[in-house]
Amino acid sequence: MKIKNEKGSVISRIFKDNKYCWLAFGCSAVIMLIVYICYSLIPFGDVTILRMDLYHQYGPLFAEFYDRVTQMKSFLYSWNTGLGGSFLGNFYNYLCSPLSIVMLIFGHKNKGTKIFNFFNIHFI
Repeated sequence: MKIKNEKGSVISRIFKDNKYCWLAFGCSAVIMLIVYICYSLIPFGDVTILRMDLYHQYGPLFAEFYDRVTQMKSFLYSWNTGLGGSFLGNFYNYLCSPLSIVMLIFGHKNKGTKIFNFFNIHFI
């Protein structure tokens, strides 16, 4: 495998060819860090950005996802939401991501922090 060519290394060529994408990524990350620091959001404080959705939507969904996988329950239907409903739809809409596997490793402990980190990784 050749690492050098006439124009430079492969890695430097990737950065040069996509410099505006890298600049957009860097600006977004810096702005997000500044906002997190100013508003004392996790990990720079104790306030979460997912205040209402975390406790009423994502938290129960990830907890039920963990229970369904560990207890080998069906993904088709759930009686735990309202009067019952399709869990498969919620799975495809909210939980169907490779990063959800990380949630299975840690269980119910520190669920809020895990979901927050999940969204940070997912959005960046």
